[in-house]
Amino acid sequence: MSSTVSNPQGIMQPSGYGGYDSRSSSTTSSFLRPESESNENDEAELVSVSWNQDSSCFAAGTGHGFRIYNCEPFKETFRRELKNGGFKIVEMLFRSNILALVGGGPNSQY
Repeated sequence: MSSTVSNPQGIMQPSGYGGYDSRSSSTTSSFLRPESESNENDEAELVSVSWNQDSSCFAAGTGHGFRIYNCEPFKETFRRELKNGGFKIVEMLFRSNILALVGGGPNSQY
C-alpha cells in the first residue's frame, strides 16, 4: 500500500516511517483488514491524509474517493465516493469548500 501524509509543513512520504505496510499487520481493526475482508460501504483504502492550514480539519484520500473530517469535535463532515478510482492527494484551503484534488490509480480522471 502506498500512502502520502501531509502535515502543516508539507507532504511526507511513507519511507520516512520505515515503509510500514498496514496490510501485513495482524490486527483486526476495520481500517487494517485486507481488501478481501472489507465492506465496500464502510471501508476504503487510505491513500493520503492532509491537514488544513490551522489543523482544524483534515482530508483523507481513499481508493474510492475522499473524506473531510473536523478535528474538534471529531466528525466526518463530507464524503465523496466514486465508482472508478480515488484520490492520491486531497488538500483543503483553511475551512472552506475549496479543495485541490489529484487522482490516483491507473484510470484516474482528475
